Amino acid sequence: MGMFVHTNYLKVLSARGDITFTYERTPSVEELSAEAWLAGGIGSCEPESWTSWGGRWWNDRWCWSGGRADRACL
Repeated sequence: MGMFVHTNYLKVLSARGDITFTYERTPSVEELSAEAWLAGGIGSCEPESWTSWGGRWWNDRWCWSGGRADRACL
């Protein structure tokens, strides 16, 4: 299960955040984990195309961007 949100403000500031929860159950393991990332940019950015942390969020032309990712077992 996962969700995301992205936004543009005055076509100059952009951001996208994504969180995904994964539940795994086997005879020896029961684990709930979460992975989240957030990226933001200034300039001509396209946050609707930033679909994953490993994707192309840093490759938008004329967009200066940065971000952070984290993973946790719950």
